[in-house]
Amino acid sequence: LWVSDWYNYIIQHNPTPRGFGTGKGNAYETPLRDKVHGRIYRIAAKGGKGTAPVQTTRDALQPAAWVAALRHENLGVRLTAQRQLVDSGDKSLVDALLPLVADTSIDELGLNPGALHALWTLHGLGAIQPSNPVVLRTAIAALRHPSASVRRAAIMVLPPSADSVAAVVQSKLLKDPDAQVRLAALLALADGSSSDL
Repeated sequence: LWVSDWYNYIIQHNPTPRGFGTGKGNAYETPLRDKVHGRIYRIAAKGGKGTAPVQTTRDALQPAAWVAALRHENLGVRLTAQRQLVDSGDKSLVDALLPLVADTSIDELGLNPGALHALWTLHGLGAIQPSNPVVLRTAIAALRHPSASVRRAAIMVLPPSADSVAAVVQSKLLKDPDAQVRLAALLALADGSSSDL
């Protein structure tokens, strides 16, 4: 992490106050603009615990390793893994993603990133469809996940249908303790047709 420590009394560039001239870039000239002082710090972990870095090039990992990387502690690695899996279009990976969604463990922040990314990966692969009842049931079961972010994602990835609307209503997500989950539930119900309610 690089940190720039710089302070300038005058930040403003335009408009030019009365009594000042303009210079390069039409910024007004003033002796209060500091162009000399400043510091740059580099912050790096020293002997800290953490997982080993993951090579994130397209050919660095096999698809099964990308599935495992959906649980990595680093968000960049998780997002890269999710993108690689979706870009591959390999629907044979669906069975490997289902246990991640079904995992109801949460960390100290109440999150389960693996389940969250697995849901979005299934969605990106187009696997959450009524024609695939096992995956659909897994996504519907995620509506009751202990993690609010997973419940919200489950609402958002369900296909618009009467069954999805019924599942959202039966899960009582309109009374969820998390405001973002309630909002997602309201939006899902609003998108459903009146005959679905």
